[in-house]
Amino acid sequence: MTDITQPAPTTPLRLRSSTPAPAVSVLLPFRNAARTLARCLDSLLAQSDSDFEIVAVDDGSTDEGGAIAGNYAARDARVRVVSQAPLGLVTALNVGLAACRGRFVARMDADDIALPHRLARQREFLTAHPEIDLLGCLAEPFPDPENGGGKLSPGMTRYHHWMNALRDDADIKRGLFVDSPLPHPSFFARRAFFQSLWGYRDLPWPEDYDLLLRAAERGSVFGKVPEVLVRRGDGPGRLSRTDPRYRREGMFRAKVNFLLRGPWLKGGTENGAREIVIGGSGTSGRLAARLLTKAGARVRCFLDNRAGPPGRRVMGLPAHGWPDEIPAAFFAQHRDAFFLSCIGEAAGRERLRSHLERHGFIEGKDWLRFA
Repeated sequence: MTDITQPAPTTPLRLRSSTPAPAVSVLLPFRNAARTLARCLDSLLAQSDSDFEIVAVDDGSTDEGGAIAGNYAARDARVRVVSQAPLGLVTALNVGLAACRGRFVARMDADDIALPHRLARQREFLTAHPEIDLLGCLAEPFPDPENGGGKLSPGMTRYHHWMNALRDDADIKRGLFVDSPLPHPSFFARRAFFQSLWGYRDLPWPEDYDLLLRAAERGSVFGKVPEVLVRRGDGPGRLSRTDPRYRREGMFRAKVNFLLRGPWLKGGTENGAREIVIGGSGTSGRLAARLLTKAGARVRCFLDNRAGPPGRRVMGLPAHGWPDEIPAAFFAQHRDAFFLSCIGEAAGRERLRSHLERHGFIEGKDWLRFA
């Protein structure tokens, strides 16, 4: 089985300043964000808690974004601009982290809006809950005409409805292999947390999702302020829509990598690894099977929530299907396998969950939601 890792970077250079360190550093990387940057900065400078700095990292902008950030810095000492060649988001994030002086670091994207109490509420919450390592908040999407958006996409609406329902550590971790349960611009943590993970990594999947999975892997505790504190602009110009790393395959690459690194497949009879039964042979199920097989895992079969002809095969593997009750004999036959739920349709996902639990399969031990 493969394991994609990346060497830890050297200790980042700390920038010195003669002014006292603020409580919170807002890490704000941007490139060519002239249309939305002023709106974002205005929302941050209007925070109810003024004990913060904004570390705005200009990743080689060719529009007026750099000048806009510079004008804000000239007017308000809390805004600090760090400029670099266009080296990419991950480098900008790590350069920004090295420049952050606050005890806490809050992430922000240039096309999003912070509500007035965002920094105060997250700082209060994290201070009151010292056991939490990484904190998020509820987020509200809005159609962003500045980024070419005229209305909210159904996918963005579904994601935020799902994500906002996950509020404590247990729920967040149960959703961790479905999608990112904490949106990146809601991240709020002690600076030492980011330093202990050596910042962000540049891999073929989203850098924020990678950080979440690495944090969970080492036992970090997640939390979420149960209030909407960030508004997220949705439009076709958003990086998550233009960079292939943020699409389905990029997310699944991360899931497969961390699944194979973790404890879930250990204890099988062949080479010490459990074989996998994939629930759902649609787009997500086939993608998971392809990536798992390529990484050296053994996929045993597919399980569909619809009937198929006898002997049906998908990708050369048996594809079993029942429209109603899944026979107990099927679960008995595959009791030694690990199940991944990749069913896209909500009723089908719930049906598979109900069957698995009824037959003694424990979520997080014998099966995971993968879509």
